[in-house]
Amino acid sequence: PSIEPSGVRGTAATNIRTREWSKFAGWNAQFPLAVLTRQITWKFLMDERSAMVIVRIVREAAQLAAALEVELVDMPPLPVPSIVHGSDAQAIEIVRSIGQKFLDTSPEHRMSAQQDVLRGSRLEYEETLGYALRKAREHGVAMPTLDTCYRMIAVAHP
Repeated sequence: PSIEPSGVRGTAATNIRTREWSKFAGWNAQFPLAVLTRQITWKFLMDERSAMVIVRIVREAAQLAAALEVELVDMPPLPVPSIVHGSDAQAIEIVRSIGQKFLDTSPEHRMSAQQDVLRGSRLEYEETLGYALRKAREHGVAMPTLDTCYRMIAVAHP
């Protein structure tokens, strides 16, 4: 760690692309559920049906990362490789366990994208979900679950 002139401590990450994509894959999977359900975070994470949607988007994002030759690691917001390599039941349980942690520690947590919806602010779905979909098309990766969610969000938040 080093201390910058501003007084902020920072550490250079040697695997920044891995870290960014690992976070992006997990965040991209939760964004649509937060926006479309408008549920408190723990509720959509703990619901088996929405957890399965998250699992599908995580797996699609992992395929895109592989096409981009980006290694993914388990880190917040979701342990992407663990979800990808587990069975559907195991992956859903991972997502639900994270929901339980939110319930226990931050029961009123709402994702920033959902807060934007509730405030009537502009959503950055084009810059995030749309970016992933454009990259997927460029690399021949199918992302049908994310694409469906993206289209529903685009209609509701033009």
